[in-house]
Amino acid sequence: MTRRSNYRYYNRRPYKSYKKGISNRDKLVIAIICLYFILQILKEIMQIIVTYYYVFIALALISLIICYIRYNHRLTSTGSTDLEENNDKNCDHSEEQLSLEAYQNELDVESEYVEKGNKFERYVVDKFDDKFFSIVEWTTDMCRKHNRYVESDCNPDLVIRDRTTNEIFCVECKYRSHLINGFFNWSYPDQIDRYFSYSRDRKIPFYVVLGLGGSPDSPIELFCIPLQEAKNPQIPIYMLRKYYHDLEKNFIWKNGVLK
Repeated sequence: MTRRSNYRYYNRRPYKSYKKGISNRDKLVIAIICLYFILQILKEIMQIIVTYYYVFIALALISLIICYIRYNHRLTSTGSTDLEENNDKNCDHSEEQLSLEAYQNELDVESEYVEKGNKFERYVVDKFDDKFFSIVEWTTDMCRKHNRYVESDCNPDLVIRDRTTNEIFCVECKYRSHLINGFFNWSYPDQIDRYFSYSRDRKIPFYVVLGLGGSPDSPIELFCIPLQEAKNPQIPIYMLRKYYHDLEKNFIWKNGVLK
């Protein structure tokens, strides 16, 4: 080995890596920059919310309305256990849909409710003084007696004529022993549509007389509400209070309005 080579061998420097890591200072700078951009994004979002707040309010209201409609739909599908709602179902039964045996079974189950409905109808009729009113039609649900669909079963219970003015109006009677979640469940959408068609085609006023609590022939509360105000299957009790009828008084027909 030459002297020059020997010198290089003993005097060579150890290898050092020049790859530097990220210093704490650089990390701090990066964190500050990220925080800055995050704050800028939040600022933009807040400006959008402040500028278009009415849009968010409208969306929130729409969401509440959708939830309310779905809640009512569940109530409708659940239905009431009282008579008239079962009778409304009968209006949709054709002879192809129900066998004689199945139909007879339904009649056996509903016999008690049928009697309740008849009692309440008689109670309502007694509220129309024979001196002032004439019963033009009194619908009898023939589908309770025969395995046939009868269109007239879906007509209102009573068609009445005022003897003084000869004006004609119709009345549907519904009795419920109790409310369901604060609502009076009185009918189904399809049946209500038929009531509106009946009133519109014949151009006569249509009223719904509702009995609540007690017994069918002696309810605790009585309401007489125009069909236009009873367009929903469930009527909240606070709305019914506006159409409360004094149990001690008979119905009167005054200026084209049933009271």
